[in-house]
Amino acid sequence: MIKEAARVLTVAPIVIHVASEDDEIAGYKWRAGTPIGVSYEAIHKHTAYWKDPEAFRPERFLDESADEIKPRTFLPFGGTVRVCPGKIVAEKVIKTFLILLFWKFEVELCEPDKDIKYTYGMTNKCTELKVYLKARNIKE
Repeated sequence: MIKEAARVLTVAPIVIHVASEDDEIAGYKWRAGTPIGVSYEAIHKHTAYWKDPEAFRPERFLDESADEIKPRTFLPFGGTVRVCPGKIVAEKVIKTFLILLFWKFEVELCEPDKDIKYTYGMTNKCTELKVYLKARNIKE
């Protein structure tokens, strides 16, 4: 579920890198110092890589479906040598938070048919997602 959420609403939709030296890629010449934008959002929603890319389908990331995911097409923390150094910590924090949240509360969307409100930029930020929390009766 976490991976599919990161794919559908990419936190950092566009990342800018700068060419460190002159290079040629796919027939295009790039001079050192040229900014190069990589759209992770476009990769995450490209029909050549994902079946029904606009749909939220967490089962894409189940073990039996793993071979459907092409290499270097799921990049929520960047890729290759430029992967985010906080990736492992972020994944553990997100999982721990969700485990504790769902352990202590029943969670429901207040308006399940309404789109999530967010601002789009260098990072996407959720501005409104109304949920109903009902405390679970847990005996510790």
